Amino acid sequence: MARDSFDGIEIFYIVYFLLILIVGLVCHVLILLAFALNPSVRRSVSNLIFASIAVADSCTICWTVPVSLVSRIKGKWPWELNTEGRGPVCDFSGVLDNSVAVCSMWTLGFYALDRLLYVMYPLKYHTKMTRRKAVLVLFCIWLYSTGLALPPVFEFSVYRFSSGTYTCGINGRSYLALFFIGAFPIPLLTICVSYIIIYVIARENSRRVSSLCESLYDGSENLMNKAKTHITLSIKSTAVVSAVIASSLICILPIFMTGLYFYIAQPSKAEIDDNKTIISVVNQICTVLFFLNCNAGTIIFISCNKQLRKAIHSILKCETSRSSTIKKLHQSTIRPENQRVSTMRSPLTGNGVTHSKSTLSDLPYISASASC
Repeated sequence: MARDSFDGIEIFYIVYFLLILIVGLVCHVLILLAFALNPSVRRSVSNLIFASIAVADSCTICWTVPVSLVSRIKGKWPWELNTEGRGPVCDFSGVLDNSVAVCSMWTLGFYALDRLLYVMYPLKYHTKMTRRKAVLVLFCIWLYSTGLALPPVFEFSVYRFSSGTYTCGINGRSYLALFFIGAFPIPLLTICVSYIIIYVIARENSRRVSSLCESLYDGSENLMNKAKTHITLSIKSTAVVSAVIASSLICILPIFMTGLYFYIAQPSKAEIDDNKTIISVVNQICTVLFFLNCNAGTIIFISCNKQLRKAIHSILKCETSRSSTIKKLHQSTIRPENQRVSTMRSPLTGNGVTHSKSTLSDLPYISASASC
């Protein structure tokens, strides 16, 4: 049964969750369809890694967002809970939410590592990072994330419904520390170190290529333009991934840092009651940013990835890669209007002669028949 009334904050959350749900469903369905139907999209390792992030975000959109929305509308957890605020559906929701969060963080770290390999070994990248290796790493990340989220189900800590966030979260200091250490520091360190090295290498390569082009300058700007274009494309591809990672970190970091603060500070119940308003505002901001993460990186990646945009455009036009290829082949077999083949009777033999309309007057037998 729904509440009798809603305040302004609850109305904002309901509208916000509906927007996240609608936009997220449309974007992620299009991305996954583009990845499934377009072989050229699947061939890219970076697209494969992003597809894994899209699957993780899709889990949040298809489960966490609707459940949180229904919980806010009803004012309570939609399913039955025991006296401790626990239940089987609550456990499932906690495992899903936490495994997806860990998976997103570790996949972002793998994303940064992939870009580092691309910059460090541009000629050997496709041998060092193959699709098979990427799939294996992503599978291990999903397996690790699920394993890290499962202990509360087996009574190592618990998942309990929180009326403040309307979700089932971790309740237990020891497991919270283990979860934070396993989910956050290593991916963040990987991201920071990778992009520092990428920046140094990109700067050095740019300086070297510029010096080489100036030394080989022969009056034409072809070599210099090609080198600058190559550098620009490399920087652009790395910048796109950087934007996706930065948006995800901005959205995910606050909720992790808040949990770490409460773990270290260990505020008493009286202190929590005294700062109830501040804690509530911080929780609301963290919740808004966390759910925004489901769509922010996706929208950035679609906006900056031309190949993915073309694939989505083909899907919206109800075309797959196979159908568009067949259409091109079909068009190539059709002769243009000025090359259309026609048949006419020869004045000499009376037999049907096949010729091209554009070169009719140039055929030798036409001139001979005219002289006859």
